[in-house]
Amino acid sequence: MIGRIAAVMAKEFRHIVRDSRSLMIIFLMPVVMTFLYGYAMNFDVRDIPLGVVDHDRTPVSRELTSSFLASGQFILAGRYRDMAEAEAGFSLRESVLTLVIPAGFSRSLEGGAERQIGLLVDGSDPNTASIALGYARGIISRVAVEGSIKALSALRDGTGSMVGWEGLPIELHPRFWYNPEQKSSHFIVPALIAVILMMASALLTSVTVVREKETGTLEQLLVSPVRPTELIIGKVLPYGVLALADGAFILFFGSMVFGVPIRGSLLVLFGYTGIYIMAALTIGLVISTFVNEQRVAMFGAMFATVLPAFMLSNFIFPVKSMPLFLQWVSKAVPATYYIPIVRGVLLKGVGAEVFLNNGLFLLALAFGLTVISIARFRPRLD
Repeated sequence: MIGRIAAVMAKEFRHIVRDSRSLMIIFLMPVVMTFLYGYAMNFDVRDIPLGVVDHDRTPVSRELTSSFLASGQFILAGRYRDMAEAEAGFSLRESVLTLVIPAGFSRSLEGGAERQIGLLVDGSDPNTASIALGYARGIISRVAVEGSIKALSALRDGTGSMVGWEGLPIELHPRFWYNPEQKSSHFIVPALIAVILMMASALLTSVTVVREKETGTLEQLLVSPVRPTELIIGKVLPYGVLALADGAFILFFGSMVFGVPIRGSLLVLFGYTGIYIMAALTIGLVISTFVNEQRVAMFGAMFATVLPAFMLSNFIFPVKSMPLFLQWVSKAVPATYYIPIVRGVLLKGVGAEVFLNNGLFLLALAFGLTVISIARFRPRLD
């Protein structure tokens, strides 16, 4: 049995070496996708155009505006005289957020009265608008806290009577664990490993049986002593080895180019990655047993892996916010279980015991799809 499997594996390796399309899938596509998506899919919004309507025109209002510009998240789009000009700025797409400082703002600080600041946001792009509003609230809160501390010090020194922005000497020190710099690449690249491995693995195996049909070599396999189980195992293992090497290459590339940290055990990561790759390989193998053309097989593999991996795996969009039907569909997507593993090991340094349930599901999926592939491969000419 081992000899027959080894013979099929050697045959598949020769096919891979001679097939330029397979070599591109293995070596070129992961680099291009990691480089492209790692830079293009960036949730860090910078240089947000900021409009300012300053009715107060005092050192205090100018200091507040300067705090926005000094944050590195906003750039000045224009200073508007009134709300009509601010609205025109939105219409002309000059500004995304407009800061409105009412007249008498600085005097209200001195008198301890309620202070109100207007924030107008262009909601045509909800994602950018939400991020810009979050940035603005953070800046205002920080300035308020710093102002209250300065005011309290002035009162203690007897050098002033100004009440603080919030009137409370509270200083906030937020900390972000695992990704303190809030880099989108640290969130995206680990998930890209899952997407690329799933797509590449399914593409590679989707054409295995179909290629035998198109080239006419299936007849030779049918009259050989190789059993369907041995044939399937012999065809899958070479691609599994190559996909695992592909995963290591993507991880190295992401770490070197994007600075993705590796805080956990690589042994744990590659152990789960091997199980995940087997599940992805068997998806392509099942597809190859249902079709008779390589183009159709590759299209089916792309359709069965790319969209689910991107849309239904918590890669970008949270599955819990989707309709119940799609939540159930996502449970059948291997990337749904692997993305938490790769992010947890790389960014958090968690151990293998945390993801035992995820690993067991991937094992069950790989076993079930392998059984289907063996059952579908009938040792006879149709």
